[in-house]
Amino acid sequence: MLDELFGHVPGAYTDARKPRPGRFATAGGGTLLLDDIQTIDLGTQKQLLQVLDRRTYSPVGCDRVMTVACRIILAMTESPDALMKNGVLLKDLRYRFGECGIRIPRLAERRDEIPLHAQRALQGCPIQTAVNGPTGFTDAALAFLCACAFDGNVRQLQGIVLRAYLIAGHSGAAQIGVEHFPEECRSDLCYTRHGNPDVNRRAVERALSLTGGNARAAAELLGVSRTTLNAMRGVRLERRTGFR
Repeated sequence: MLDELFGHVPGAYTDARKPRPGRFATAGGGTLLLDDIQTIDLGTQKQLLQVLDRRTYSPVGCDRVMTVACRIILAMTESPDALMKNGVLLKDLRYRFGECGIRIPRLAERRDEIPLHAQRALQGCPIQTAVNGPTGFTDAALAFLCACAFDGNVRQLQGIVLRAYLIAGHSGAAQIGVEHFPEECRSDLCYTRHGNPDVNRRAVERALSLTGGNARAAAELLGVSRTTLNAMRGVRLERRTGFR
């Protein structure tokens, strides 16, 4: 990692015959993003302290001091305090960037963006796979995606769309439907025939909410008939009004 970040000079170690500039040098006066900072070993993190403090570093195998001209952005998957507590983020490094952190909400907290990310992922599928496939999603499919947890954020969404694209394309479908998504993606849309009435009722209410009250799309989303959906809606109405 030191070699990748700071570069090296010839003879720095075995087989180091040519100089390597390193990330800080190649970044020039631009911006260098150090992603997943928590995966960098603590020894390398100590070297980063000098970069942040003095804006200088030395390539591996060289005493010459180089000046850092780029802006540095550190990215991590968890809060810095949590990483520090777990011992994977150096305390001194955490204190260097103080309160300058920006928290990017998980995709599950930005559900209104899911259709946009899904459409963008779908547009890239023909290029990525060199295979022609569906060009859009059904309303129920988009509602399904909006209900997913997406613990893996946008990357997980992209993978699910790619998989659905291939499955739908193989079946000749013009659009990606709910049936093309894996069952494990379902969150609170678990409708089970003869299952717990309260669980099923919540699933119906959630499906109707996601589809804007569209019964056809809600039924497709749950994988049930409109007759079943309407029956569940009738039960909900009956309980609310007190009718028997």
